[in-house]
This record gives sequence, structure tokens and C-alpha cells, in this order.
Amino acid sequence: MAPPLSADFRVLSTFAGEHATAFAIWYFTRFVSRQPRRNVMGSSWSRPRCSRTALALGLVAVLAGCSISAASVLNTAPSSAKASSSRLAVGSVTLTTVSFTWNWVEQRPKTSPSARDSYAMAYDAATKQLILFGGEVPSGITAFDDTWLWTGKTWQKLSPKVSPPAGLMGAAMAYDASTRQLIMFGGNTNLGEHESTTWAWTGASWKKLKPKTSPPALSYAACAYDAKSKQVIIFGGNANRSPGTQQTWDWTGTTWKRLSPKESPPAADDGSMTYDQSTGILVLFGGFGKTSGTPSSETWTWSGENWTLKSPKPTPPARGGAAIAFDDSTNQLLMFGGIGKGDGGTQSLGDTWEWSESGWFVPRPPNHPSGRFTSMTFDASTKQLVLFGGGSLSSDKDFNDTWLWEDQQS
Repeated sequence: MAPPLSADFRVLSTFAGEHATAFAIWYFTRFVSRQPRRNVMGSSWSRPRCSRTALALGLVAVLAGCSISAASVLNTAPSSAKASSSRLAVGSVTLTTVSFTWNWVEQRPKTSPSARDSYAMAYDAATKQLILFGGEVPSGITAFDDTWLWTGKTWQKLSPKVSPPAGLMGAAMAYDASTRQLIMFGGNTNLGEHESTTWAWTGASWKKLKPKTSPPALSYAACAYDAKSKQVIIFGGNANRSPGTQQTWDWTGTTWKRLSPKESPPAADDGSMTYDQSTGILVLFGGFGKTSGTPSSETWTWSGENWTLKSPKPTPPARGGAAIAFDDSTNQLLMFGGIGKGDGGTQSLGDTWEWSESGWFVPRPPNHPSGRFTSMTFDASTKQLVLFGGGSLSSDKDFNDTWLWEDQQS
């Protein structure tokens, strides 16, 4: 799959497309059109001479202008919620550019998990299942140990013979393509006890693994698979009720290995991390700091051995608990929502951001879920970017709605 164009090139292509079309129309009407024009030296009307060369160049200009204009619309679509459509008539032929609208579309599944936040969700490529496990309600008194499958149209509750501890929330989950295992680590229970256990999903049940080495008991750690280095990476997390660790761990397939990068993000929990397939880079954004719990607006990338702090412009406002995923069908790395700081203190965010190598950009979809901290995952079997539920600190409310990110064409 070709990588997405940079923001600078998108702007250039849009400029070129608009001006190429304008030049084509001007050239056609100025030198090719057989319509009479006014003689600038007098009041008489005359017909211009039209050579075969001028006619050929005119047609080339028209077609090139339309092609560049259409290409500019298609190339800018992933970073723009709306790309205007236009038509150019040449004789009896009408050329039309495609209009794209990137949008969040709420679904109406017949069955859904109950309203919750802090669940674990990931796509298992080996079994072709999008799996959701656990979570809690805002009070923290009720937590879940149920396992759900997204079918593409609705949610299906599964009945595994073995399950992780009841009331598990804030667990880290990712698919390890190297070993073809869906791995889940840590989390804490509604009793406030942190877990350091590792689980694998078999397709029908959960299996408790016994690695020789494990990270400390953690919850709300950032976790993702780095396809380039073939590592399942865990960073940060809340350890033993002490917010924000600074440790980086790698799942080897049988055990956990603590890494020692020269540079590292500040200690934090609830950061958002995913793999950018278009650039082959693992991207980490935000999280809550160890000392004050203040949300971060830093963007870091993982090379396989070391962390690098980026300086993107623009950048999203500081936040933790945002949903992040790469949409393989639209070739976009997207981030939604989270918990940030507003004028009145803590604020649940409802904005959508797209990452590229040159910075973060706002697609501005016409519709979107309400502000919340949540999770989303790309389902490769259905080609859907799925966002489910989550919670709002602003309203002290959880949700059980399901949203898809779609490119709507007209």
C-alpha cells in the first residue's frame, strides 16, 4: 500500500489542480474556441485562427487539468473531512471529480455489551475476530469479566470455559503477529488490586500463560505491536496505585523482557499507542504524568531500540485515555477523544486527529461520538475501524454505542 502524501504535498497538489484546471479552461477558450471574440483594437468582432497544434495542446491542457484536479481531491481527502466535487464540460463529455466525506457513523447493532469504559479491545488476525474484554462503570463498583466478538454488524457474547479474573479493567491488549497470539496483560480489579498475569486468546477461550519474567503489576499501560521490529511493546502504566511508570517491555512470545532505551517518554499512564503501517513507526501520544496526573501533549516514536520525541506542528491538546488506531482501509492513523484540561478543570474531548510524518491534522468529520475516553480497533476481516462505548468524566456517564469511521463517496 502506498504511503499517504505529506500535508505540504497535499496543499501543493490542490493548488496545482485548481490552477491547472483554470489554465486549461483559459487556454481552450482563448486559443481553441471557435466562438467569436471582440477585437481589442476596434469595435468589430472576429474569429481567431485555430491551428491543429493549438487544438491538440488545448485538448491536452483540458485533460491534464482535469486529471490533476481530480488527483488533488483524492489525495487531500484523507486529511480533509470534505473535498468539494466539480464538473467540467467539454463538448458532450462531462468530467466529474469524486466528493469524499470522512465521517463517524453510528451503528444500530441488535446486541451490545453494557455501557462501560476501561475495557480491552484488539483484533486477532489468527482467528479473524475483534475481541472486547472486561471494563467498568463510572462508580468502579461494577466491573466486567465478559468476552465479546464484533461480527461486522452486531456484538456477540462469547462463553469461554476459562476467563481472566472478574472485574478486570485497564488491561493492555495487542495481537502478536510473530507468534499469532492475542495477548492481554495486567489490569486491576474493582477491589483495586493490580494484576501482573499474561493471558492469550485461543479463539474460543482464554489461556493463562506463565512467563519467567513479567512487568510489575500494571493497569492502563500503552500497548501495541510493532510490525517493523516484531515486538509487542508495553510502555508506562499505573503500578501499585502509583501513577505513571517509565518502563518499556517487550513480549518475546514466551516471556517479557525489560528494555533499556537511551531516551524514554516521561513516566505516564493511559497513553495512546499504535503502529503506523504507512511509515512503519510505532507512535505514542499523551498520557497522564506521574507526579501531578497532568495530561501530556507529547508525541514519541519507537525505533525498536529507542524512543524519539517528535515536534509536530500542529499538535493535539494534551490528553490521556484517547482512542488510537490505524485504519488500513483509508490509510490513516487516527486518534479520537480522551481526557484533557478545560476551563472548568477536567474535560472529556470529542475531537478527531490524523497523524502524518509532518504533524497532526484535524479531518473535521460532520458527525462524531460525544466527548469521552474510549478505545477503537481496526477489524481487518470487515475492513472497519470500530469505536465502542467509553466514559465521560464531564457527565459521569458511560456509553455502549458503536461507531465506524467511513469514507462516504458521492
